[in-house]
Amino acid sequence: MFFIGIGYFYLSGHIANVKNEVEKVPYYNYVPQNTGLLFNVLDNKTLAYLDFENQSLRVCFIEGDISQNNIYGYEIDYEIEADLSLVSEIVDILGGIDLNINGEALNYTGAQIKEILEKNTDDMIEKQIIKSIIESVAKNGFHKKDFLAVIELSETNLTVPDCYDWENYIGKLCKNTFFIN
Repeated sequence: MFFIGIGYFYLSGHIANVKNEVEKVPYYNYVPQNTGLLFNVLDNKTLAYLDFENQSLRVCFIEGDISQNNIYGYEIDYEIEADLSLVSEIVDILGGIDLNINGEALNYTGAQIKEILEKNTDDMIEKQIIKSIIESVAKNGFHKKDFLAVIELSETNLTVPDCYDWENYIGKLCKNTFFIN
C-alpha cells in the first residue's frame, strides 16, 4: 500500500493537464479511383468510364474489335462478358425501364427487354435501352448486392472489393452522363 500511495502522489503531480479539443477536420476523404468498365454482351461492346473525380459517367459504344486497352483515351480496367440474362437482371433490379418504341412510351421488365434484344437488329434500340438503364440508375441508385449480381451473372475480372464503395457515387455519376459517340 505504501508503494501504491507514493506512486499515486508522484504521478498525480507530474501529469500535465491536457485539454482535448476536437477539431472538425475530415480525416477520411476517400474517392474511388476512376475506372473503365467494358461491357461485352453478345459481342456488343460498351465502355462505361466511371469518372469519380469529376462525378461523371462517360459512355462509348464500340464497333469492331478492340486492339488496345484504351478507347478514346479512356482506360479499360475491367471487362464484363455476359449474355442477355445479365441485361434482364439489371432491368429487373431497377424495377423496369421506360422506353419509347414505335411512338409508344412504356415501362418494360427484364424479360421484355431480353425478348426485344433477341429479335432486334437495330443498334438504336440497344442504345436507347442503355440510356434508359443509366437514367434509371440515376434515379434509383445501384447497391452493393446489385453489383454482386452483375459479378455473379458474368465472366469478369471485377471483384466485390473493387466496387465496394461505388454504391455511394454511382447515382451521381449517372446523373451526369456524357455519350462519346
